[in-house]
Amino acid sequence: MINAQTGDVTIKARVHEVKYCLGPTSYFPAKQQPAASDITLRLVLDLLYENHGSEPIIVPLGYRSVARMVLAGQGDAQAILSRVVPFPQQLTPPGQPDRSKPMSELARPEPPYFIVIPGGKSEWRYLGEPIDVRVRSSDRQLLGKIFQFSVTRDHGLLTFEKLQDKWKSYGTFWTGIQESDTASVPIPESPETSDCRKDERF
Repeated sequence: MINAQTGDVTIKARVHEVKYCLGPTSYFPAKQQPAASDITLRLVLDLLYENHGSEPIIVPLGYRSVARMVLAGQGDAQAILSRVVPFPQQLTPPGQPDRSKPMSELARPEPPYFIVIPGGKSEWRYLGEPIDVRVRSSDRQLLGKIFQFSVTRDHGLLTFEKLQDKWKSYGTFWTGIQESDTASVPIPESPETSDCRKDERF
């Protein structure tokens, strides 16, 4: 079997960090910068991948991610972020001599390219999701409301038939599409804000 079944994996979303940024931030391109009086929610979710199967799975750390939010108690969720996290282009750290290899030459599945989750276990490292939402602007007032966030992950950006044969002793590849459960975030009426112009971008 090349791929473990999608239903073998569930994803739990948990709030890791909540921050409110006043004015321009390092999170947006120059043409999309908030106005000086705008407030942006910087939310970081931990995504706990749970392997419900009895055998280990190999999860690629290149994926497509779609984040959604909905006002608690109301309608359908709105997609607010879509991003692709690609595999690193080379295996050599910046500043080191170029010893890059094709992915097929990796000795075993390991970060930052893959993680292995044993049967019946879970993992959250390397799998977090940053979400940036403007909660106060000239055309949006979301302060004082409760929102629910979820993330859909698609790990099928590449196929791994050759690596599966090579790494069968480590587990079976999981390249499924799965949506997380929801994490609730109450937005204060008057949040304490920070200057986020020098924060690290994800």
